[in-house]
Amino acid sequence: MGRLILGSLCPHPPIIIPEVGGDEVNKAEKTFKGMQAAAESIARKDPDVLVIISPHAPAFPDQIAVNQVPILRGSLGQFGAFQVEFREENDLELGRSIVKKAREKGIPVKELGAGYLRESFSTEILDHGIMVPLYFIRKAGLNCPIVPISISFLPLEQMYLFGIAVREAIEESGKNAVVLASGDMSHKLSSSGPYGYDAAGKVFDEKIVESLSKTDPLILFEMSEDFVERAAQCGLRPLTMLFGSLDGFDVESTVHSYEGPFGVGYVVAELLPGKENKERNFLDRLLSVDAKEKENNFSYPVKLAWDSLRAYILEEKIIPVPEDIPDELKKPAGAFVSLKKKGQLRGCIGTFRPTRKNAAEEIIMNAISAAIRDPRFPPVSPEELDQLELSVDILKEPEPVKDLGELDPKRYGVIVRKGARAGLLLPDIEGVDTVQEQLKIAKEKAGISPFEDCEIERFEVIRYK
Repeated sequence: MGRLILGSLCPHPPIIIPEVGGDEVNKAEKTFKGMQAAAESIARKDPDVLVIISPHAPAFPDQIAVNQVPILRGSLGQFGAFQVEFREENDLELGRSIVKKAREKGIPVKELGAGYLRESFSTEILDHGIMVPLYFIRKAGLNCPIVPISISFLPLEQMYLFGIAVREAIEESGKNAVVLASGDMSHKLSSSGPYGYDAAGKVFDEKIVESLSKTDPLILFEMSEDFVERAAQCGLRPLTMLFGSLDGFDVESTVHSYEGPFGVGYVVAELLPGKENKERNFLDRLLSVDAKEKENNFSYPVKLAWDSLRAYILEEKIIPVPEDIPDELKKPAGAFVSLKKKGQLRGCIGTFRPTRKNAAEEIIMNAISAAIRDPRFPPVSPEELDQLELSVDILKEPEPVKDLGELDPKRYGVIVRKGARAGLLLPDIEGVDTVQEQLKIAKEKAGISPFEDCEIERFEVIRYK
């Protein structure tokens, strides 16, 4: 069985590399010495592989990227030090395992193969978020494969959950690994710095150092998005992933250094995992946001959808239609069940005409389908249940539309038809404000060209949340 043997947080200012910064390195002496100490600590552990999370690796807003290019190269030439070169072997097997574990938890993950994401941006080239820490680690005498991972702008809770997936993959691999989070803290510490000053910067950095000193990841989740944005940093998400990889374990922390010599905060720290400790299962606390109180406020259709979803995801059972269903669910009707996670769509499946004996049975089956059969998403995992929000739409009978003036995207959903092709869009969808937008999306779903004529129907829904 493999083990995560050490976690490390390192900044990545190229100026602390002597070949780049020259005498300027002396202005960041604490950081330079801290990086040396962290690198020596990593080298002493002699890991089989380094998992490195960088905010400057090729990134996507809605999915985490795991690099799967066999050999990665780079240099600090863009910072004037072409002689500082890297050629790194990528542990593809561990990378694939991380992808698998993350997808099992419902986290969107992209595997990056060789090529260009956009002009002059090759997936085969290492970024400075990886190269700066590697410079010190290689100087300390450690040479082992790496697994480069990018951040994304998914909810912070998913960054934490991804960290858990990383650790599980490491344990399954049979290898000993170090997880290194590369990131600088606030870029707004000084009016004389290149990014200017904001009072939030100092407070943000203090919170980061506090979370490391106390080994308390919950502090990271107490900061509002606006506050974090004001701080202008690139270390929060890598650090959250690192903390996630240590979830459920005792952790001993060492903060080697903190300073902000160029108006940017640099923290060097290490987190040493100890024994398993159920009291440090922070994921449960992050995901269960008053779930019981929410459940008490559910409408009957939503409660029925929840009961169906939980029974199937947790026990692979399909519940029977309860005897006490209200009258409005005893009649046949089309129904849609929508799942959202942190405000983002996670699945939506439904029927615009009845296919079952009654609306209750329609809800039961469509709740399952929305969770496991929506082709846009991986199946919902048990770990995700507490993060989901459900809504149920009961559809009224569709009626033909003779004039576009009869449509209103807030009040009416639409069905478009052309021969055997048909597409549906529910009413009151966030971001769909005009009839033209509504019809365009419905036609795309049906595979109908925007310029083709088609039959249009409208319908109303009763929406339950």
